[in-house]
Amino acid sequence: MTEAVAVDANAMVDTNIVIYAMRRARAADPDDLREMLASSSALIRQLSYIRVSAVTVVEVMRGLRPEERARKDVQSIFGRFQVEPVDSSAADLAVKLLEERNKGERVCPRCLCSDTEHACPKCHRTVSSQQKLNDAMIAATAETR
Repeated sequence: MTEAVAVDANAMVDTNIVIYAMRRARAADPDDLREMLASSSALIRQLSYIRVSAVTVVEVMRGLRPEERARKDVQSIFGRFQVEPVDSSAADLAVKLLEERNKGERVCPRCLCSDTEHACPKCHRTVSSQQKLNDAMIAATAETR
């Protein structure tokens, strides 16, 4: 069951929360996914506006199915976005966050990607270098704006 949580109106909302709020549960979805969808939707409903990074906008558009993007309730969520730009201070902080993450990890000298696996404990997928970069940019934008 989804429980109510106090939400800071200035909090930046992560991409997954936005996508889960926009997505409808399907019959084949497992219970834990249904709970994430319901929790995310409840959180988004509490906010008068939805503060997101510019990176999140791109990730949401990439992550939604075409039929989901066309729905009116999804369009109304997009209409509540307060998009924070990625500026030079956010970019600088993102670099520092990635450098900190890479301390102690082996990094490929050619592509600078960590060769350490970062697998999800549930689905066992690994997080791509691009996703790590996107996450660092979102976190840095939240911190600097």
